[in-house]
Order: sequence, then structure tokens, then C-alpha cells
Amino acid sequence: MGSLGIVCLVCLRRLQPHVGVCVTAGAVAVFLKVFTLGGLYPGPLIGIAAEAILVEVAFLLAGQTAAASILAGALALAVNPMQKVLMTLVVAGPEAVQATVELAQTASLRVGGPSFSAWDLLGVLVVFHGLVGAAAGAVAWSLAGRVEKRLGRAA
Repeated sequence: MGSLGIVCLVCLRRLQPHVGVCVTAGAVAVFLKVFTLGGLYPGPLIGIAAEAILVEVAFLLAGQTAAASILAGALALAVNPMQKVLMTLVVAGPEAVQATVELAQTASLRVGGPSFSAWDLLGVLVVFHGLVGAAAGAVAWSLAGRVEKRLGRAA
């Protein structure tokens, strides 16, 4: 879902290069999430808002470029594992986080994998999500470029 959100936001920002358009789209998505079947669950709402804000920040920092779209995707998805840990701490407490880490460590050892710390696991997840987000940002920039060509705009 996060990758699809990146594609939508980056395409929107390339096709409508106005400051704040991603934040506006994020606010609309949060509103729709609350008032549809999704309900009022803070985790997804915070995730949607954070993704929109981070995409906007990346474009403000790096300009209206392909590099900005890659940065936007990487930033927006890299925060997902950190948000998950934070929400688990808030909702279920530190014992739930520790149990999750122990489960992952046990599963890794059972299949012959390496032993790792909680920070190692979080780091790997952040990097993996960031790479997926960067790829989504690159794909979205290319896709929006194709749309611009079809519309007859200068790409």
C-alpha cells in the first residue's frame, strides 16, 4: 500500500508541481480513511499523513527532479518500520516489541540464519523499505513523464 501511495503522490507532484499539493492529498486520504470502512485507527492515519508530508519535504529539498522522487519514496517508506515499532510500544507496550524481536530471532536460528539484535532487525527493515520506496519513486517519476508526453507537455 505504501508503494502505491508513493506512486500516486509522486505522479501528482510531477503533474501538478505546486507546493503543498502532496500534503493536501494526504489530508484528503486521511479524511476518507476515517469516514469510510477503514475507521479511526491511528496507525494508518499517521502513516498516510507522514508519507504525504515526507514526499512534500523531499520535493522542497531536492526540487522538481527525478532524484527528489527517489528521495521521497525512500524517506516515506523507510519510516514505516519505525512507526510500527513506535505504535506497538504505545498500544501494547515494550513487552510486545521484545516478544516480536525474540520471535524473529528464534525463527532465524531455526532456519539456520544468523543471530541479530533488535537494532539490526530494525536497520535491515528500514533499509529494505527505503529501497522499495526509492524504486517506487523512480517508477512514479517515469510514469508521470509518460503522462506528460501523452498530454503534450514538455517533459
